[in-house]
Amino acid sequence: AEEACVEATDALLHHFDVNIGTGGPGMVKAVYSSGKPAYGVGQGNCQEIIDKDIPVEEYDFIAANIMLSRPNDNGVPCTGDQTVYVPEENEEAFVKAMVDNGAYLLEGKEKIDAFRDLLFPNGGTRINRQIVGRVPHLLGEMFGEDIPESAKLVLLKNQAWGEQDVLCREILAPVLRYTTNKTFEEAVDHAVETLYVEGAGHSSSLW
Repeated sequence: AEEACVEATDALLHHFDVNIGTGGPGMVKAVYSSGKPAYGVGQGNCQEIIDKDIPVEEYDFIAANIMLSRPNDNGVPCTGDQTVYVPEENEEAFVKAMVDNGAYLLEGKEKIDAFRDLLFPNGGTRINRQIVGRVPHLLGEMFGEDIPESAKLVLLKNQAWGEQDVLCREILAPVLRYTTNKTFEEAVDHAVETLYVEGAGHSSSLW
């Protein structure tokens, strides 16, 4: 078919010897239902932990690498970092490094609440499709925040994990959450809990 359609995709899945599917539950289900060997990938929601033994002098390097990952394709790929767990004593160094590398820091409960309502309307867990792949400047316009066009991603502090807050779910836009932790073990526990809500079987990283 010259144009993509569900029927043509289904025909292709039955034609090949092995299928690999990503892009959402519907596509993954179709791949596994094709009658052929298949590999499927679900949500990403990648968790990133910074160990306390990493010197703060390395934070600029870490931030630069996050900026290669999270804003890529406007935050849509499932491989992008979603939450960073930072030793609480190094929070200031982390935030400075992120801002220096192009992050826009969103602060204050009212602003974060408004942003949450934009991303997940009506208190639900379904992401607002209108925000998918939107650059930070356009996200700001959508909820009344003046975010400069130069911003590469929106950074916010979210001291929640797992089912505690919908902001812990996969966000298909250049948005990065961070939490502070007293110990490495605490960071791992929170990362695992979040990953199992949405993202199990995908990726995580450790600095």
